[in-house]
Amino acid sequence: VEDPPLFVPGDLSSDCTPVELQRRLRNLMRRTNEFREEQGLSVLYLALGLLEWVDTDGRVLTSPLLLLPCELERASPRSPFTLRCADDDLAANATLAAKLRNDFGIELPELGLDTATPSECLDAYRDAFKQRRDWTVSNDLHLSIFAYSKLAMWRDLEELKEDPTGHGMVAMLAGVELPEFTQNKDTLPKLPTEKELEGAGLDDVLGVREQFAVLPADYSQMLAVKAAMDGHDLVIYGPPGTGKSQTIANIVATGLARGKSILFVSEKNAALDVVKDRLEESNLGVFCLDLHGDRGGKANFYRQLRQAVDDPRVVRRAGFAYEELEQTRGKLNDYVRALHAIRQPLGMNAFDVQGKLSWVRESPHVPFPIDNLESLDRQRLTAVLEAANRIRIREKEFREHSTSIWRILKTSSPTFELADRVRADMRALVDAFEDVRRDAAPVAARLGLIEPRTLGEVDLQLRITRHLATGPGVPAEWLASGETERLEDVVDGEQKAQSERRELLAEVAPYFGDPPMDIDFAGSSVDLQKMMGQRQYPDQLLSPDWTQRILNSDRSVSASLEEIEGAVSRLMSAGTDTAEFMSLMEPVSWADVEWLKGRAERMAALAPIPAHWLSGVQREAATGHILAAQSVVGRIKAAEEKVFSR
Repeated sequence: VEDPPLFVPGDLSSDCTPVELQRRLRNLMRRTNEFREEQGLSVLYLALGLLEWVDTDGRVLTSPLLLLPCELERASPRSPFTLRCADDDLAANATLAAKLRNDFGIELPELGLDTATPSECLDAYRDAFKQRRDWTVSNDLHLSIFAYSKLAMWRDLEELKEDPTGHGMVAMLAGVELPEFTQNKDTLPKLPTEKELEGAGLDDVLGVREQFAVLPADYSQMLAVKAAMDGHDLVIYGPPGTGKSQTIANIVATGLARGKSILFVSEKNAALDVVKDRLEESNLGVFCLDLHGDRGGKANFYRQLRQAVDDPRVVRRAGFAYEELEQTRGKLNDYVRALHAIRQPLGMNAFDVQGKLSWVRESPHVPFPIDNLESLDRQRLTAVLEAANRIRIREKEFREHSTSIWRILKTSSPTFELADRVRADMRALVDAFEDVRRDAAPVAARLGLIEPRTLGEVDLQLRITRHLATGPGVPAEWLASGETERLEDVVDGEQKAQSERRELLAEVAPYFGDPPMDIDFAGSSVDLQKMMGQRQYPDQLLSPDWTQRILNSDRSVSASLEEIEGAVSRLMSAGTDTAEFMSLMEPVSWADVEWLKGRAERMAALAPIPAHWLSGVQREAATGHILAAQSVVGRIKAAEEKVFSR
């Protein structure tokens, strides 16, 4: 790697197997092509010399010192890879220089990379780092991707540190109004409003001789071109396919026609290519100097300059009938202005009416006639639209209007006669309500019901009365002497049974829930006895004596339950005593008792404490030993931290 030449054609060796080398080179070429196609950046470099250094956090890092732009190519998938120098020259690692300057105050030496050899440059770096004994400079070579796409932005920010608001654009973003910008802003021609552009208004503010668009454009795009040429700051936005690149191409073409120089920048390579292709199609590509990414190399730069100088650019001065074009546009504009002229009495133009009609042209026909359509004004149109909207919202109500009980209340206009009729009907309605209440009161008293106060309660009383009227009569024998006393005894017995049932339910509810399960125990025992023919299945599950344990009503089950209850009580009591002795929470469940049992067993498994430990002197000695041990441990930790930091 000495100059001249920097590279000698031939085979290069590596420190990996041929298969691994092929895989790495394919990945390098793929990633390099992605950067070039998407962002126009050349990121493949050959690192000449490496610096192994230690940062402020104590980490050992390795960074390249000299970077040589390279290109990796191969003719076909089976061909060998070829590494060659790009058009750019050898450069120092500017990112590393900035890092060392900011963190260590080390200024890298200025190297004459055009004349010095890489070996001489690395020797100069070794002299610069000789005070750093743990830093080393090696002659290793590494081929890799170094993406320094933000380096130019960082340099701009460094220049802005001294005078941040000195740049006009930065000052405006910071809210500082500079006199030259304020003055220019006040002198800029005002853009036409949207109202002024209606009805071919654009032709009134932008004449035929002022338009140099090379691609088709609508009025909004031409307005953007005019704003850009007048010096306004603007943002063109919209979804894909709406003509943003087309508008930018027209702005560039108009600027060229007016003798302006235009700088078009973009982070994405695709955006630049689209605009460049549109200008090429319009024969304006010779005026473009493409400096994005690797296309800004010296060889490509000189080639574009040579093409621009050598291009003949012959212009045939052919006469153009501007007057005829203006007359034709005038006729078309008259038609457009007639469409946008406001028509009375409706107060709308034909353009808006046709636009609204297009929305409902395919809608089904609705019989909704409007009289005197030629005299329709805005106020009446609003009333018609409100009525139609009410019909749309309450579709069912208006569909059933002819059968509605309130149809008779529909009237075209309010009158005093209508008001008198409504008052008379309401008085009759009130009288009818009073008659209903008066007739319902004695019936309610006879049935023992509350006197109804609403129509709903009257309807309920009517249904109760009809139900009683259709019920069977009281048997005559119930009214015989002596039968009444028997019925009263039956009722008393039933009432007593119900009271006992409620008391039993209250006792069972805490165990089975409220309400308890509805189980027919008598029927269940009968069903169980019927299953004796299939008892082999329960015998296998519940043991052969399951019928005796379930069907017999002896005291064995109760005794077992009482025994279990006593055992549980003793267990919980023991758990409470254990928790109190161990200064733990009192158990409330079997799981708590089980946990306490395990804790006590572990404590009991420990060796007994020597008796002499319990004396006052021995306790003080033990405490002293513990404190001394804590102090020693603290000193050990501090020493370890100091060793690790070094």
